[in-house]
Amino acid sequence: MDKKRTLRLALISVSVLFLLSAILIASASISYASALPTATNFGICDDVKACSDTTVRIPVNITNLENGPVLAIIFNILYNTSVMRVVEVHNGALTANWESPAYRNFDWGTRVVLVYNHNLGNGTIPDGASGSVALLVFNVSGESGSQGMLNLNFSDIQLAEGPPDYQIGTAPAKNSTFTVVSCCLRGRVTDVLDTGIEGATVTLRSLEGALIASTTTDAQGNYQFTDVATGTGTYNLSVTKRRFWSNHTNVYINFNSGAGVITRADIKLLMVGDLNDNGVAADIGDVAKMWNAWAGLIPKDFHYDLNHNGVAADIGDVAKIWNAWKGEIVLE
Repeated sequence: MDKKRTLRLALISVSVLFLLSAILIASASISYASALPTATNFGICDDVKACSDTTVRIPVNITNLENGPVLAIIFNILYNTSVMRVVEVHNGALTANWESPAYRNFDWGTRVVLVYNHNLGNGTIPDGASGSVALLVFNVSGESGSQGMLNLNFSDIQLAEGPPDYQIGTAPAKNSTFTVVSCCLRGRVTDVLDTGIEGATVTLRSLEGALIASTTTDAQGNYQFTDVATGTGTYNLSVTKRRFWSNHTNVYINFNSGAGVITRADIKLLMVGDLNDNGVAADIGDVAKMWNAWAGLIPKDFHYDLNHNGVAADIGDVAKIWNAWKGEIVLE
């Protein structure tokens, strides 16, 4: 009888151990499944400055996503709507394959919704990801000095995970300040088709060559110099971009008691090898023009000096545009 009782107790102990193990495994599973999406922060990384009566593009970023992937995002951004107003919202680098963002403006600011598009392939935001999720385009109308403490504030940040649970997490807001500043110079850099050139380097110098400021153009080719500490006078504005001929012009900037009066200077860049000005470099028309310029049948200028030796439309230039037309080289 003692042996039977001992055996029963042993069997009961084993059963209890199995039950406890099952409970622990289930608890661990539940804990893992309940880990909601989050990140180190979510919002605008840097404080923003812009000129009155301009358009400014501000990226919204997520830093170090955890417990992803994420396939939908909702957030509010609160700001002074008498100073600025969202007029467009675009996908960010991390949401390039998502649906076009939806947004709605309110008296307090703007609510934005972003949703993954299953038809455009694998585009959910994975664990560890950092980058832009949206690009907010604001029209700015406030006067210089219209600044509030942390007046680009994020709230109700929602990060939705995927299957099977589709639970919603959040992340700490990364808020920013916005300042309307004195703007002495702004403009747009375009090609021959009046398309904005992104990433062009715009440099402002004194007529003696001293560097004053430098910036790059946005996706629409816009640039601006804000709060430049210099005086009224004429300055040299130059623009450079790979595969384009550089261009420059002199601009007169007028200051009124230190509060900059806005000057606008648009500038055009010509593509290297686009001799017939149709927006395509080294097509057969460009080859024909280079050949005729080499033969002396048409006028030529520095745009025909593709080998940059100071001589326009020499036989080396003919060879370069021919090779570019065949796709063997890229003209720069």
